[in-house]
Amino acid sequence: MTRFGGVLSSDNLPVGPKGDKGDAGSVGATGAQGIQGVKGDTGSVGATGAPGAAGATGAGGISYNFVDNEKPTGAVSGLNTNYTLAHTPTAGSLKVYIAGLRIDPASFSLSGAVMTVLTALVTGLVIVEYRY
Repeated sequence: MTRFGGVLSSDNLPVGPKGDKGDAGSVGATGAQGIQGVKGDTGSVGATGAPGAAGATGAGGISYNFVDNEKPTGAVSGLNTNYTLAHTPTAGSLKVYIAGLRIDPASFSLSGAVMTVLTALVTGLVIVEYRY
């Protein structure tokens, strides 16, 4: 085997000097788009929820009747202390006026529809107002 200063190939043949690098090849064509997958079915609508519980019923209102300017029965004689009203007043609602002046609630008592004044009235118009 003789050497001549060059490189030998694998089959012992002389290999010449490397040539210049060639130009880059052109870009290949873009491939076709693949087939789109099958669209799935739309899911069913969920069940409607149960209705909510009804709200609490409000408290019933209290209904009153009002009496204004009633003249109770009973004589203003200086001896009589009892006067009868047309209705039994709601507790704490009775207002008594003698000769146009309101009297203190401590000056009378009430039992059902009968009002009793502590001192017999000698004169004056008795007027009452109340709720029942």
